[in-house]
Amino acid sequence: MKSGRKAYSDGMKQRYFHAWGNPGPSPQFTKAEEELLAALAQGQSTFPAGDMRIADTMGALASTYMEEAKYDDAEKIGLQAIAIVEAAVKPDDPRLGLGLMHLALVYDEAGDTEKAAPIWARSLAILKGAGPVDKDDIDNLNLHASFLRPFHQNASEQIHQYVFELKGNSGASDADLRPDLEMLAHSQRGTEAEQSYLRLLGIDKKSYAPDDINTRLDREALARLYLEEGKYAASWPLFQENLEILQAKPARDHESSIDRRTDFYQLTNLERSVAQAYAGGGKDAEAEEMYKRLIAQEDANTSGSKVLGPMNLSDDLRGLSGVYRHEHRYDEAIETLKRAQTFDEEIVNSKSEKANAAVRNPAIWIWLTQIELAEIYREKGDNATAEPLFKSALDMTQQLTLAPGHPKLARMLDNYATLLRDEGKFEESEALYKRSLEVWSKCIYPQTADAAETLTNYAALLRKLNRRAEAEPLEARATAILAIVAAPTPTPTPTPAPGTPTAN
Repeated sequence: MKSGRKAYSDGMKQRYFHAWGNPGPSPQFTKAEEELLAALAQGQSTFPAGDMRIADTMGALASTYMEEAKYDDAEKIGLQAIAIVEAAVKPDDPRLGLGLMHLALVYDEAGDTEKAAPIWARSLAILKGAGPVDKDDIDNLNLHASFLRPFHQNASEQIHQYVFELKGNSGASDADLRPDLEMLAHSQRGTEAEQSYLRLLGIDKKSYAPDDINTRLDREALARLYLEEGKYAASWPLFQENLEILQAKPARDHESSIDRRTDFYQLTNLERSVAQAYAGGGKDAEAEEMYKRLIAQEDANTSGSKVLGPMNLSDDLRGLSGVYRHEHRYDEAIETLKRAQTFDEEIVNSKSEKANAAVRNPAIWIWLTQIELAEIYREKGDNATAEPLFKSALDMTQQLTLAPGHPKLARMLDNYATLLRDEGKFEESEALYKRSLEVWSKCIYPQTADAAETLTNYAALLRKLNRRAEAEPLEARATAILAIVAAPTPTPTPTPAPGTPTAN
């Protein structure tokens, strides 16, 4: 047992501190498995069948199998361990709560959040009455949740929610709860994330000054959430407040070139977010002014990165062209995008992007600019120029590795479908509308004004085809989405007294 636990500990260090959480063959975990299997065989031949030492060995083996991604084996031996513990202790014994905790983690690691949920709930109910949980157990749960977030966000949220409620129940102070609430907020989406960030800002208000780095980071995280959800009117005041704080920040004494570059990118990234929020919210004059300032700053930043500078310029030029398009200033929009194309070519031909393209996804900037250009020509009424650009962009998606729910892909499919609809190519148009809606359904935030526009456009096609019964549900969905996007921003949730758990 001692040798197996030591090998397991070494394997954990290797996986999470050297391999960044990536699963793979590990001689340490292999050794741990061998030692623990040997220990289990000895225990089963020495101790009575229901001895808790056997359950302890099985639990350690289940954890090892989990790290090796042998989830079926981990579940099987974990359930055997729980059965022994249940037969040996009272229903409210903390040892049962801890065993259930580790079994629930196995299910979440495997991405099976439905199986995990009732086990987390049962474990939590037991451990709430058992006093503080060992810090190593809490740290282990947070570690797994953090590495699960990119792959199984729901599982990450389950674990962080469990930790937060468990610590809250133990009487932890706001200061102690804050890091756990922050991790929970990062793993959540939508209304749940919004409420958590509002609670964080409530804690920040009591603990920090408005310009403190903790307050600014939480304020910006909430603003970005609103931006991604398309709630632009809620996002720009938060971005603007942070922007004013940074603009008023005095220069550091003896500032190095690295410090100056860091400050420059912090400020310009925040200005870019403000510009995006202004543009999305229809504040065209403010967005145009901000984008022009960003472009001028990037042009003057001769010490900037040879790749990052062109990337930022391309993004900002596309943003500015979008403002011009919204105001029907199509010629200015086209000229702006043509300048963006020069930076796109510069990015694609850079040494770093050529190296990246050889091993992974080719650069996306040319595609992003082309789909914007195609839409401008479509809105301008020049379908003869727009259609081949759309077709080429659609062909390019075969080479790009886009996320299944990429919002730019959904918009491009919608815009191309609308062009084909207006040309009377109804069958092709409907196929693209269906693809667009499928992509929107897979987006992180599927209920945005752009998704509502796709529903409305598709409904218009169906009405042209005298399919009113099919159009009406789409229109109703679009109306419901727009009502959500336009809903007023909730006020911050009062910070509860320590020990008061929150519901997810």
